[in-house]
Amino acid sequence: GAEKIHVLSHYNRKAILNIFPSLEKKVFQIPGAPARRILPKSSFTENNSNEDEKLRILCVGRIHPRKGQDILLQVMRDLPKEILQKVELNIVGPIVDSSFHKRLLGICEMIDAQIHFHGDLQDEELRGIYESSDIFALTPLKLEKSVEGFGFSFLEASSHGLPILASRSGGIEDTVKDGQTGILIDPTNTKELTKSLDRLLQNQNLRKELGENGKKWASLHSWERVVRELYLDV
Repeated sequence: GAEKIHVLSHYNRKAILNIFPSLEKKVFQIPGAPARRILPKSSFTENNSNEDEKLRILCVGRIHPRKGQDILLQVMRDLPKEILQKVELNIVGPIVDSSFHKRLLGICEMIDAQIHFHGDLQDEELRGIYESSDIFALTPLKLEKSVEGFGFSFLEASSHGLPILASRSGGIEDTVKDGQTGILIDPTNTKELTKSLDRLLQNQNLRKELGENGKKWASLHSWERVVRELYLDV
């Protein structure tokens, strides 16, 4: 009986229409936007540029198997040792699966790098950790009954000028432009994920290019646009 059904990604729209093809004219695909409280305080963001400092990788997502933090840790473990020694990984998100969290901690013990779990942060703290990072990495999986429908954290990262490493899964392709704002890889292909992360870590120019593209891309998304297109028909 609804007049309009709002979805955030092409993936979600396709999934609905596969079940209810008669709703085609009612389903509106309009992307979401980063939360205002997490956006940079200014239009210019300056992340780490000193190659002698730690390269900080940020992963934001609830601690759950579908978010694929275990894949990211396995990818880090396979990095060259001389690169790994320069890396710091910060994982942000609430623990919603304690057994999975314990598994992650076990993998961390096999990785010779600084890895920190920060839990669920307040907006101000989250904005700060975005601003102090160099790369954003999140590699969600598509599970039988769970999939990444959009991925707000990717747009948040792009708004802060972070190059992104992500998995080609669900609606992520609507938030990360492969080769423009980040790199998308099949989440089961850990070899290619490792190669891509290594490339990002060693290539400052690539990080800067993807990050600058990301800021422009994120700026095109706003909740005002959603309101106009969905509710005001303007």
